Amino acid sequence: MTRLTLSLALLTFLFWGGHLLYYFRVQIYEWVDNRVSYEPAVERLRAWFRQGRR
Repeated sequence: MTRLTLSLALLTFLFWGGHLLYYFRVQIYEWVDNRVSYEPAVERLRAWFRQGRR
């Protein structure tokens, strides 16, 4: 495989992976909160993802 093919595959993976994460973000937040029951992580995750948006 050439460097161009690997680069395109990586960019495609990042593009679609980002879309999947965005689409399933609510379920992922709920899953993370259920795993760490003593401290909700959703607020920390939202604050971390929204650092540049003020």
